[in-house]
Amino acid sequence: MTTNRRTHRRASVLAVAGLLAVPLLGGCTGDAQQEAEQEKERTSARTPVPTSGSGAPRLVVGEAPVRARVVRVAGDLTAAERTQVKDNIGRVVGDWFDAAYLGGELRDGADLAAAFEVFTPAAAQQAARQADVTTGRVLAAELDQVVPTTQRVEAAVFASGRGPAGATAKVTLVLVGARNQGEQVEQVVRGELFLTVTTDGWRVFGFDLSRSVGEVGSFARAEKRAEGGS
Repeated sequence: MTTNRRTHRRASVLAVAGLLAVPLLGGCTGDAQQEAEQEKERTSARTPVPTSGSGAPRLVVGEAPVRARVVRVAGDLTAAERTQVKDNIGRVVGDWFDAAYLGGELRDGADLAAAFEVFTPAAAQQAARQADVTTGRVLAAELDQVVPTTQRVEAAVFASGRGPAGATAKVTLVLVGARNQGEQVEQVVRGELFLTVTTDGWRVFGFDLSRSVGEVGSFARAEKRAEGGS
């Protein structure tokens, strides 16, 4: 039975000291229009329905790609560097989304380490200890299908004289899932990832995340209310 109650869990850790986390203090010119377009895409198709002849639930819902943008830069970056940072951070966060929430590996009982390959070793250990938030394993065994309806990354970047050095990424992942019994459920993962540049590229060294579960469409309605809509 679908319930209006939304349950929340939270995980937070700063795994490496002495690295600058850049605050998210606003957007760039033109970002508001882009956000409006993304909101329209995000809410255009959300209603999952069971269609399998065998009775197994199947979702008919728009699958959203990862949408990343740089909202603030402390320091100097060229336009080309800014685009490269956006793409690289979006790829790193997208890889974590895929491995931790969208893949079927957790249902098969695989090692949690696979979910945190884009994390530093220390952050990966902490994330594994808080896997009820940092992965989708809590509901993985119950869901036959999961579709992302929002994958959003907003990065505030710190640049030194030698280029980008660190970033704080505000992340939002909204998933619609079909339970084995045919019930549909919405999971929302949101918060911040703290990233640094290593010899292996961008890596997550800390996080402050929450995961909530509720009825399908509740996230979009909450965002509308926050924006002053009906």
